[in-house]
Amino acid sequence: MQETKKQGMSSEDKDLLEITKKAFNITSLGALATLLGRSKSTAQNWYKNGLPSSVKYEILEMLGSVGNADNPISQKSSLMAVGNNVVQIKGDGNHINHSHTLPPIDDELQEIIELLRAYATPKLKMELKAKLLKYKEFEEKTK
Repeated sequence: MQETKKQGMSSEDKDLLEITKKAFNITSLGALATLLGRSKSTAQNWYKNGLPSSVKYEILEMLGSVGNADNPISQKSSLMAVGNNVVQIKGDGNHINHSHTLPPIDDELQEIIELLRAYATPKLKMELKAKLLKYKEFEEKTK
């Protein structure tokens, strides 16, 4: 008889989920899926099969640990991306600065995120980002 391998979220996936839950003040995998613009049924798949590499990268990017040496999560940590859907954060400074948590995503913003994911070309995304950064810069100058 052949033994079946138990699937599901790895301990690394669970650790990353806990860091993300604390950083963004969310309470579940479903809330993470919503934050990333995915459906709750997608979250169920993640629970059963583990987090895909692309989702792990998105999470780490949101946490600011990818390519941002000024972020508290990356100051004493190092990212190691390994095959087989494994992403590890190593080091003794694996803490999150909670002063920068995002507000909850409302239905309108969620719809915009889903439309961007489904229909926006890379060029459109870059143009939108550039415009929003200009608004941000203007707002910061007028404070």
